[in-house]
Amino acid sequence: MNTETDTLLPHHHHHQPQNDQQNNNDHNDQKMGYGGIISRVPPTIIEDDVSSSSTNSSQEVTVTVAVTAQTRQGRLLLAMTLLLLYIGLVISLLAANNFNQETVIERFYFLPFHMYEFWGSVYFALVEGYILLVADDSFFTMDPSSQSTLIHMLSINVVSTMTAASLFTLNPAIFEVTAHYIEYSSQLTVTLIDAYFMFLPRNGSKELRDRRKMGDNVPVSVQQGYFGLLLLADLAKFALYAGFIPTAISKERSSHYVEFTVEILNSLWAFMYIKDLYLQSLQSSSWQKNGNNSNSNSSSNNNNNKGGGVLIQ
Repeated sequence: MNTETDTLLPHHHHHQPQNDQQNNNDHNDQKMGYGGIISRVPPTIIEDDVSSSSTNSSQEVTVTVAVTAQTRQGRLLLAMTLLLLYIGLVISLLAANNFNQETVIERFYFLPFHMYEFWGSVYFALVEGYILLVADDSFFTMDPSSQSTLIHMLSINVVSTMTAASLFTLNPAIFEVTAHYIEYSSQLTVTLIDAYFMFLPRNGSKELRDRRKMGDNVPVSVQQGYFGLLLLADLAKFALYAGFIPTAISKERSSHYVEFTVEILNSLWAFMYIKDLYLQSLQSSSWQKNGNNSNSNSSSNNNNNKGGGVLIQ
């Protein structure tokens, strides 16, 4: 019996240190908490987790930027559509003005003709305000002083056109002449607003600026001459309507020719401006998309080179 006991005892003592070591490791892990477990994770796993988190954050930012760009582009498309509607209206008025003032216009469509004229001016004033809203400082540089000046001019334009349209609607026989003078005064501010937008410095890279149809690619002298002619035409409307400039047709009809022509030119310029901003936004979105795709591909290649974070024990 003693021999068997002596034989078993060394075997029993041989396994005891392993159990003690395992218990000690478990006890140390409990004392260290998650820190003890993480400390034994290979660095490759941690690096891959950080890289994956950075990639996800970058993708979230990319989606946010893309949604913002699409929203801006949708607003610009809406502005272009509103301008096209106004251009169509003014072209119709210009065509209707070709008939004799007394025998045709006054007899058959005097009221709707002038309603379209006055309320169309209100519509265009509101569209100009919307253009200022969608054409933010991502497209051009505008300091607080410039913003204040534009807001004041737009306010004058909206109030004056609304006043003229309301007076004429109340009683055309009493307020027609007064409404025309107020409207012609407001159209001076429209030309000034367009000129102000023209000379604002644009943001963006040189390649984007070189692609613009208006602005930097047009010589300053041509821009100044263009808006100088529009200002002269605005002043000529007053002279024609007041009878200071004799014409072969009625003074109102002659002033309408100048008025509608200038309005078409102003709205066409605004349309070209918005179209320019829309194309610039599309180009910027395309560059951002290509850049993000290349960054995503390079990040994916780096993760593959790291072995995908496989834990080897």
